[in-house]
Amino acid sequence: MSKVKVLEGILPKGTSGKIVYIMELFRHMDPEKFDFTFLIESKDSYFEKEILARGGHIRVITPRRVSLAAHRRDLKKVFAEGYDVCHIHLSTASNIESIKLAKKAGVPVVIAHSHNCQAEGGIVARTLHAINVPILGKLDIVRLTCAKPSGYYMFGKAPFIVMNNAVDLERFAYRPEVREKMRRELQVEDQFVVGNVARFMPVKNHPFLLKIFKEVLRKCPKSRLLLVGDGQERANIEALASEMGIRDKVIFTGNVPNPQDYMNAMDCMVMPSLFEGFPLTIVEGVNAGLPIYAADTITDEIAVFPHVSFFSLKKPPEEAAKLVLGAREIPRQGQTQAVIDAGFRMEDGIRKMENIYLGR
Repeated sequence: MSKVKVLEGILPKGTSGKIVYIMELFRHMDPEKFDFTFLIESKDSYFEKEILARGGHIRVITPRRVSLAAHRRDLKKVFAEGYDVCHIHLSTASNIESIKLAKKAGVPVVIAHSHNCQAEGGIVARTLHAINVPILGKLDIVRLTCAKPSGYYMFGKAPFIVMNNAVDLERFAYRPEVREKMRRELQVEDQFVVGNVARFMPVKNHPFLLKIFKEVLRKCPKSRLLLVGDGQERANIEALASEMGIRDKVIFTGNVPNPQDYMNAMDCMVMPSLFEGFPLTIVEGVNAGLPIYAADTITDEIAVFPHVSFFSLKKPPEEAAKLVLGAREIPRQGQTQAVIDAGFRMEDGIRKMENIYLGR
């Protein structure tokens, strides 16, 4: 029996929760059943080496922002290779060329997967999103979303399926020995460690996180802020930390291959994002036993997990800091069973996705 040819896309140059989710599908699906090809816009994609090492394939296409004509030409060339599944992961509906062309090429299973709940970009992107949402609702495709708000945002009133952002429970488990090792390496053994794992992008709202942490320092001087990730705003955030006089208390790790180890080193996770779909990072953090403090701009569906609290971005950062300091009183223990009970086990998510890929 021949393998099911799956086309996943579109991967940008860096990394994000959306891309991590795509990679987890690739890592856990049966390589004897599925043959993966990835659409990327830059040859030096963060996961390129791993994709090729695991037997995947890569097709580089011209970004639409560079040339719409070249973008369409490249997509048509890829679809001519013949695929059984085209799974397009969206943060916005501003560009759905790959979905429309997949339908025209006769791909049997075409999936639009929403990972966001609010438009990013300027007026052009927002206008295109508004135009394309009704189109996605009318096309004969599979509509998936990480959470209900993201589904309504991407597909309007059209029906969709909520696909939980499943987590590798073993990888992101709480491990006291790893915690001890990482805290020793980071030189934070006796510190209260506030953590965040995210791209350095405006939507992640790192400036407000710095304000919260500065208030935490006022009450608990032996604290550190551990920021895992990279992105276009990192230099600005480092400069802001210096201006605020807290740069020596903030650890910037950049992108790391083992975020689970850094989560073990944390005492809590703070997410002040302006908006999110259903953050995979939060599920990972919960599994690792971290208390989660999230802005109320993030879907309240995460309240299904234990030790999740919300704060308002409209209120002074002191209010959020009070909540965060409460993490010192919460005993650290893994929450794997809670993640399983909520339906976020990787094996369950993979089984569900395999059935969709097989048209069941």
